[in-house]
Amino acid sequence: MTQFIIEKDPTPEIIERFVAMIRAYAGEYFTENFADDVAIDAPFQRLCYLKSGDEIASGIMFTCLDGCPNITAMVTAREHKNKGYGKQLMEHFVEHLTQLGFREIELYAWSVKTKPVCVSTQAFYRSVGFVVTREYVGLWRPESDWITVKMRKTW
Repeated sequence: MTQFIIEKDPTPEIIERFVAMIRAYAGEYFTENFADDVAIDAPFQRLCYLKSGDEIASGIMFTCLDGCPNITAMVTAREHKNKGYGKQLMEHFVEHLTQLGFREIELYAWSVKTKPVCVSTQAFYRSVGFVVTREYVGLWRPESDWITVKMRKTW
């Protein structure tokens, strides 16, 4: 059984657990320094997550940019990958945003052209209704030709 939780003011323990989940994918799906950036940003954003027992199975860090909810990080613990937790979390998250009066979400992710491993990330976001709206070159790494995609889900 899972429990959906929203943290408006995440505790250091919850932030640490979320960051550890991201760190497990460092250099693979995320850049090496992304977990450190999340640790800095998390106290100023909100977290929502699915708990399975005492564990965080999947989590989203989010904020609001220009009046639109923006997912700044999403991660599912390795041991819970491909078990439907990410999809279940996204469904709860959309329901929460709907109750707040929102009808769209945006996020930025690595393009599969930059990180081929992210094909599964892109496929996941598409499966829950996101579409690519724009590509950026050098957005997060101005010195490089790495490509970032902006994705949006509306309902």
